[in-house]
Formats: sequence, structure tokens, C-alpha cells
Amino acid sequence: MYKRIKVKNIPIHLLTKRAAYLPSYKTMAVSDWHLNKLDDNTEYGKKGADFDKEELDQFGELVDEYEPQRVVLLGNTFHPNWDADWQLLYDFAEKYTDIEFVFTQKDYPKEIAQKFGRLPNFRFVLQYILDHKICFSYNLDVLTSEDFLCIAGGELPGCIVSGSGGQMYRMPCFKVSNNVLVMPSYGKWTSLNILKKEKNTRLYAILGDHIASIKR
Repeated sequence: MYKRIKVKNIPIHLLTKRAAYLPSYKTMAVSDWHLNKLDDNTEYGKKGADFDKEELDQFGELVDEYEPQRVVLLGNTFHPNWDADWQLLYDFAEKYTDIEFVFTQKDYPKEIAQKFGRLPNFRFVLQYILDHKICFSYNLDVLTSEDFLCIAGGELPGCIVSGSGGQMYRMPCFKVSNNVLVMPSYGKWTSLNILKKEKNTRLYAILGDHIASIKR
């Protein structure tokens, strides 16, 4: 399931699976996966790798469904370091040799970059420019011209949604402000940053199998 929007006149599908798909460019973006998030949790630490493999399998299903030519990874893909799960991601990218994987991250170990460098379909950049119209950025600190559609990670946007019985729920969301689309965290174990009200901003809350538009 997804919601169609346009930013800078470019069609975008906001997916309930916390990803965005640009059909005109056959490009998928995910942000702040935070693989190995549970490795430093004493309750789940021993099973952290199982959770990561499950999420990678689910992402594989998403990729199989949309068949993108390109996947852009934004924000922090690993948490807190690369040691535990880089091989899982390597194996995933090696399996999908017909997909270009673009990894936007501020800091990464050189030895890991060298290992991923063996894959012809995987590359590291701080930001990625597509068709001179779209800028994919690690976070909001690395953006380009307002003439571009900018898609960024790093903020982990969330919002408060009221239930029919008055309950309050913390939900992940997409955030659109002018020419910028901020992605929700893809990893279900990643914490949320509840956003304050901002002018000229629209949130798209992920509510199970549908997405609700919330104007702020």
C-alpha cells in the first residue's frame, strides 16, 4: 500500500513499509535502518542477528515487488557500528546484482568500504544527485539547491495520532516541507523523534496498512 504525492512535480509513492519509491526513476529510498540496533540490548542481544536477517528478508520482498533499478540508503544503516551485520548487507547486495545500491553515509570504516568496493553495484557517497533534479542526502545538514527535490534521512520523524477512543499513539511518518522529503526510519526497532509543529509542513503518518496526511 502507498500514498501518491508530488514534490517539485516529481511523483513519489510513500510506502506503508517505510520506504519511498520514485516510479519515474525506478528508484527506492530507505533511511535509518539501524541494523544491529538490538545487539546492545540485554533482552534481545543474543537474537539481534535473527531480527536483522528477518528485516533483510522483508526488504527483499519489497524489492521483489517493486523491482527498482536503484536503492538509495540514507541516514544510519548500522547501529552503533558495522561489525555485526555488514556481511548480511553485503550478501543481500551481492544477490541483487541488477540493482545499483547507493550508500549515503557521513562516516564509515575504510576497510568496510573496500570490501563493499568489490561489488560493482555498490558505492559510497555523502549525497547522490539523480538527473540533475533530485538530491538524496545522508541528513538535513547536507542539502543542495532549492531547485532540487531533496530526500533526506537522519531525523527519524514521528508524530502523535489520536485513536477513536482518545488513545494517543506514536507513529512513524514522512515529512514534506517545501522541496524536502524527510524519510521515516526503516528499522522497526529505531526510536522516533516526535516532531514539533512547523509552518508549511505536511506529515504523512504510517498507520498500519494506510498513510494519513496531517497538515501542520
